[in-house]
Amino acid sequence: GLQPWVLVLVVVIFHRLLEKRRHKVMGKMDSPSIPVIEPYYKESIRKEEKLFQPVGQLLNDDLDATKYDTMILGEGPSTLYTAALLSRAGRKVLVLSPRNDASGCLTLEYCKDSTNVGKLFRHVPFDIECSDVARVTRQQELLAPALCTSTDYQGGVRFAQIGSEFDGYAFEILSIPGMGTTKSDDEIPFVLRASGGINSLMDDAASLLGDGWPGLDDVGNSLSGAYVAACQGMNSSASEFYMSKAIPESANEFSKSTYQEASVRYASGFLDKCFPLNAHLRSLFAGIGMKGENIKPSKTSMAAHVSNICGAVSGEGMFYPVGGTRALCHALATVVEQCGGKIVTGVDCKELIFEEKPITRSTTDDNVLPDPPLCLGVKLKDDKKVIFRKDKDRDEESFENVVVTTSGFIDTYIRLMPPEIRQAYKVPKGLPALTERRPQLKILFALQGNSEELSITGADFYRL
Repeated sequence: GLQPWVLVLVVVIFHRLLEKRRHKVMGKMDSPSIPVIEPYYKESIRKEEKLFQPVGQLLNDDLDATKYDTMILGEGPSTLYTAALLSRAGRKVLVLSPRNDASGCLTLEYCKDSTNVGKLFRHVPFDIECSDVARVTRQQELLAPALCTSTDYQGGVRFAQIGSEFDGYAFEILSIPGMGTTKSDDEIPFVLRASGGINSLMDDAASLLGDGWPGLDDVGNSLSGAYVAACQGMNSSASEFYMSKAIPESANEFSKSTYQEASVRYASGFLDKCFPLNAHLRSLFAGIGMKGENIKPSKTSMAAHVSNICGAVSGEGMFYPVGGTRALCHALATVVEQCGGKIVTGVDCKELIFEEKPITRSTTDDNVLPDPPLCLGVKLKDDKKVIFRKDKDRDEESFENVVVTTSGFIDTYIRLMPPEIRQAYKVPKGLPALTERRPQLKILFALQGNSEELSITGADFYRL
């Protein structure tokens, strides 16, 4: 038999090997030091003055991409967050934004106003996207590696909760035609609030939409509570699903998460099965699950639906960055620039540029795709090329050239990718099932005054 001391020794050796593997540096990040970043605003410049300045520099004729090893196409917080993380890892990042402001905000180009009000609003950034943040404590943990500076691990960015204590920190008022009434052209506004979390939603659904009442310690007869519990069960494996995208597919063959199964199914099938007799509840959860999306449940991924549902009933409510998305993007842009990167705006990309190489297959099997070519850069609308330096000019210690696009699958593979590349190397699984977002008309209202002067709550402001 195995002696006890031998067993202990084996366990200790195994533990040491596991710890050594866990702390092993990945890739070419040989230097463990992370650059120290200074805040995005200086003492001589107030934060409010900084927010009147767009993020990035307008495109000019001397754009040189040979200084960089990573090119990111896109705009907004997600694009700049990606750029900031890669910059922290030692890459030299070049961000190409189609708009004149890399934060994605819009400003009034012309104000027909004889008073000074028009001049006042001319440089005010308008956030036209849905930038509310759910689970803000978790989001701050994710933002910290990209934002931390020498004085603040959040990089000077703060979040304010939507709503007030008076209204239970209400963050959304859903107005869905026919919901809660007997007439299709009428509606009963349904308020979503942080106070009470899932319990307040179950109570309101029971009193307004004919749902069953919850129990004292469980969901009881509430279909809403049972539906949310099912969504939370699927959402519990969301992190595992997204982390699996960063490791080889062979390592994921035996781990199929429920969130992954939900990602390849439409939300309408789940809604129909759970609410076969109560169309009002179905409309409610369809509205919560597709907030800000102008698409039907029959065209929406169940994974996105589940994430929105769980965020709305988390109990934390919704938060918004103080100063808007431009403040957040200024902080992220500072990280990119201080690490040797650059953000260029007003760049209208025409297509991706790939290396010229013959299409060769390593096998006669048609299901095995040939080795794909490297992406060298982009071609602009005026046919000007923005490309990396050639391999012969590169240092041995430098990173591989990488082009990242955050403009979505349809824009990337249909508009930006050349047809001959797309046909030769096929497209990702699931792309043929995607449809373009239906056009949206957004009307912006500028209200001069604070919440006390306007006498409105946070939820009412969003309803306006």
